[in-house]
Amino acid sequence: MCEALHKAIGKVAEEAWKAYGAEDAAETGECAEVRFVPGEKSGQKDTQPLRYVAIRIRQRQESLFADGSKVKYFAVVTNIGEWKAGRLIEWHREKAGSIEAVHDVLKNELAAGVMPSKYFGTSAAWLRLAVIARTTR
Repeated sequence: MCEALHKAIGKVAEEAWKAYGAEDAAETGECAEVRFVPGEKSGQKDTQPLRYVAIRIRQRQESLFADGSKVKYFAVVTNIGEWKAGRLIEWHREKAGSIEAVHDVLKNELAAGVMPSKYFGTSAAWLRLAVIARTTR
């Protein structure tokens, strides 16, 4: 997270934070929309501005995290503008968990973690065959 985005998250009003996630967890998760425009310019002039959703994680018992902080901040950047922030974060986490399992199978069970050749075309064909084998299982 860049320093400018971290400052923008710090300026979010307390009433803007909404709870999301499991109620019985040791940590509470809250999310809020962040008004942020990055300093770098986009390569395409007809693109829509991105949406920034901040995530704030706090311990339920007011204890500190391992790094000594009371709060941890994260952000999700998206072009999906219609969904509520909580739904967007849940979808993002579901998606991330499923792709990690696919990567694990490809690398460890179907030998896509080690490319067989120094030639790009050969290695690309090897990877494609592993992906085809994964989808036909």
